[in-house]
Amino acid sequence: MKRSIVAIIFASLSLFTTLVSAETVTIDFESLTSPDLVYKSTYTEDGYRFISSKSDPEAFLSWQTGSPYYSGTAFANNFMGETTTLSKLDGELFNFNSIDLAGVYLNDFFIPGSVLKFNGLLVGGSTVSQDVKINNPGVFTTFKLEGFSNLVSVSWTQGSTAMQNAHQFDNLVLSAAPVPEPSTWILMAVGLIGMISLRCRKII
Repeated sequence: MKRSIVAIIFASLSLFTTLVSAETVTIDFESLTSPDLVYKSTYTEDGYRFISSKSDPEAFLSWQTGSPYYSGTAFANNFMGETTTLSKLDGELFNFNSIDLAGVYLNDFFIPGSVLKFNGLLVGGSTVSQDVKINNPGVFTTFKLEGFSNLVSVSWTQGSTAMQNAHQFDNLVLSAAPVPEPSTWILMAVGLIGMISLRCRKII
């Protein structure tokens, strides 16, 4: 009985260690730092990729120190009404924990409280969504995302006019979704076998 209990405990501890070891990264766009405006058709950082529904060499932009929109090195979809999609380069699942957002004055227009909807595609095809309100043009606010775990991708769409949530984003906190290693499954199986064996001896 003691051996079975030890096996179960060891398997549980191994699984816990695997689950908490997922690497967390913060995408901060510091590699884009430049004295001039930076344009990108797509963008990759720390194993993640940003693509736009607008196929264009200037699909994304990063305002730099010489721009009135500069609020630190960040990133933005350069076209109104277009969608930004984020996924892992290797196609693996990930968790989306938080993002910093700041509204943008375009042609001197911005409506505080503009709603931006994040849509996550989960493994298995189900979805999760969350609305956030952007209140402060030029000032970043951190928004935590709830339930955005085991994602295939996440996307959000900028409004069709500057008054509809024109924004820039920064400091995306992401982590790889933990996948138990083969050794963990083996240890769990050993533990289950031990439990079954113990159960059988009690019945007899």
